[in-house]
Amino acid sequence: MDKYSRFKREQVLYIVVNAAAILWLVYLRQFLAAGVIALLLLLIFALLNQLHLFKRKEWDKFTNDSIRKLKPSMVEAVEKMEFPLVSFTRDGQISWYNRKFREIAAKDTIRDIDEVLDLDPEKLWKGEVPEFLNFQNRVYKITPVKYTAAHGEFEEDLLFLFLIDVTEVKRAEDRKIITMLVEVDNLSEVLNSAPESRRPLISAAIEKQLLDYATQLKGFMKRYSNSKSILMAPYEIFRDEVKKKFPILDQIKSINLGNTIEPTLSIGVSYDNDYLMTDGLAAEQAKELALGRGGDQAVIKRGEKLTFFGGNSREVEKKSRVRSRVIAHALRDLINESGSIFIMGHANPDLDCLGAAVGITAIARSLGKPAFILMDEPYRNVADILQLIKAEESYADVFLPSDAVLSELKPNDLLIVVDVHSLGYVLNRQVATAGINKVVIDHHRRAPDAITGATLSYIETYASSTSELVTELIQYIVEKPHLLKVEADALLAGIMVDTKYFIYKTGSRTFEAASFLRKAGANTLDIRNLLSYDKELYLLKAAIVKTGEVEKGVAIAVCPAGIKDPLIAAQAADEFLNLKGITTSFVLAQDGPDVVISARSNGTVNVQVIMEKFGGGGHMTMSGARVKDATAEEVKDNIKKILNTTIREEEDDESDTATGRQERR
Repeated sequence: MDKYSRFKREQVLYIVVNAAAILWLVYLRQFLAAGVIALLLLLIFALLNQLHLFKRKEWDKFTNDSIRKLKPSMVEAVEKMEFPLVSFTRDGQISWYNRKFREIAAKDTIRDIDEVLDLDPEKLWKGEVPEFLNFQNRVYKITPVKYTAAHGEFEEDLLFLFLIDVTEVKRAEDRKIITMLVEVDNLSEVLNSAPESRRPLISAAIEKQLLDYATQLKGFMKRYSNSKSILMAPYEIFRDEVKKKFPILDQIKSINLGNTIEPTLSIGVSYDNDYLMTDGLAAEQAKELALGRGGDQAVIKRGEKLTFFGGNSREVEKKSRVRSRVIAHALRDLINESGSIFIMGHANPDLDCLGAAVGITAIARSLGKPAFILMDEPYRNVADILQLIKAEESYADVFLPSDAVLSELKPNDLLIVVDVHSLGYVLNRQVATAGINKVVIDHHRRAPDAITGATLSYIETYASSTSELVTELIQYIVEKPHLLKVEADALLAGIMVDTKYFIYKTGSRTFEAASFLRKAGANTLDIRNLLSYDKELYLLKAAIVKTGEVEKGVAIAVCPAGIKDPLIAAQAADEFLNLKGITTSFVLAQDGPDVVISARSNGTVNVQVIMEKFGGGGHMTMSGARVKDATAEEVKDNIKKILNTTIREEEDDESDTATGRQERR
């Protein structure tokens, strides 16, 4: 409209020139001439204004006429458009539909929406619209639009459904290829557990199981080493495998041909990346994560999202010490080539964390390198033994606050992280991500937010404790190791605490490490005195145990209002397992706005998987989490829901397994 009704530039210029002329005449006292010109100028301005109003009316008339002519065209276009469109009332009665909808409905007369589409009108009006609709072998994406029609005394609410055919898009998505890397993570242990004559049969049975699995997925599998295979399969078949939660993990464990150890798989899956190369790298990362978490599980990596399945088997102890020896030699070289050595564990350290840190300090001292242990409050868990360590002359200046070293770090320094590998739990995240060489030594199952860029990573989930791993390294790095008595005590205390006095997660290598430490001067009586507690603490634990609710072998307790110490909660969780009939325990402590969970199990329930749902982690038998901005009762209810879902799924799996056995019979 503006191009027709606005004043032209030359018109504005004309008015300005005339106004200037009038002012000049007034200045020359030619008032009559100035008045005549001013009158003419006003008449011209009035004429232009009338012309403006006239053109505005003409524009409005043009617009209304155009829209009036457009309405029949739009209705005709909607009637003939190539996607189905239908409108219906709140009771589901169809008021109008276009030609394309009539074609897909294949009916001349349609009264109600549910006669044609498998949709509930009431749910549609509430906004419960399915993302996709399968109809007549086609897939449609549904877009709802609400409209109120009113004329005079009549008014009706209508819901329009736009059905957009996305069949080809969905087919293309279903036909995309997933990349799956499969590894038998304990093949050598399985074969070594069987008589030599049976080993070829076991290998053949495992390979047949995997080939059958590939056939079931309508995919292609190629083995590229004795224990590793790559599998490519269509997503539309693999999608059902995800819904079943990877039954191949349990099927492979049914192989029993003389082997005393069950074979387990680690599976890494990736898809939906830009390139096949990216899928392959992501699948490799997913498989390594599954292996680092103890094996017997599948990990799907889709972009940055990780999904875990399985992980219910105990880790198998590795008899061979080859890896320990290789790691020991590499660590020795790194220490010799580095400047200062900084040792850091997790926040609120326990005896295993401190014992491992002290063990690394002993290694550095034997190699003639300065070592410093980063320690921040609170450290009540280790206060007693820490006092004894600091009393030693060689430890006078070893302990430093973590913030103090940030400005002192040099490129040739070495950071050794013990008993933790997750950035969410390290003592100081800034130190852990500093641009220096890093070594990670840990025994926890691998977490998604693991420290990246480590020069050397020694994460062994089979080990009872990080103190056990460090004790082995000491024997390989130092030819004639010499430990101070307090160092040997700290390492043995770390092993004893994490194994609950050699009851849980204990293998032959655990006892070998304990034997070495005993010879090095560790005194079990002194350690017992360090680990003992007074009557007041015992009564606090008893008060927590008293509040516990026990159902199907699972105990859940909330600490009374006066008990907020996470250490007491953890000890109470341990105490539950000493009671007859209890296999799993959860103790919740309200710590300000947060809730701290201590979870323990004798192995029947994987508490690590449950704690990961709360952002925590740990081991299959010992784990924990901190839930931000929550109440203990809310967390307790969530734990119950997760347990009920887990138990129900396990019962369904057992039922399916039993049915399968009957069918085979």
